[in-house]
Amino acid sequence: MREPERWDKQDCSPRFFHACPETGNIRRHTCDGERQGNDPAMERLHIGNLIRAKLAERGRTVIWLARQMPCSRTNIYKIFDQQSIDTATLKRLSEIIGHDFFADLSDDLRHDR
Repeated sequence: MREPERWDKQDCSPRFFHACPETGNIRRHTCDGERQGNDPAMERLHIGNLIRAKLAERGRTVIWLARQMPCSRTNIYKIFDQQSIDTATLKRLSEIIGHDFFADLSDDLRHDR
């Protein structure tokens, strides 16, 4: 078995995401809870986390979504990990989950300006 690559401590600092109470947008934060404001890419909406949150909000499971797509649960978890997603998949997810993810992306774009 191959040993995983070792990363420098600075490169692999733990990160987590936070849903903004006003907008519901999910933003990336550092491990100490401070928002990273210098890197615009770090401030962008993480669409995978938003999809996961909306799915849970609707009381649906990964198994349910995988059956609706149709695809494997593994692929659904891969979607959750993605910061960006192709429009056809996002359209399909919007229809299945019943939430306009494009509006969230548009709001995020307006917020960044």
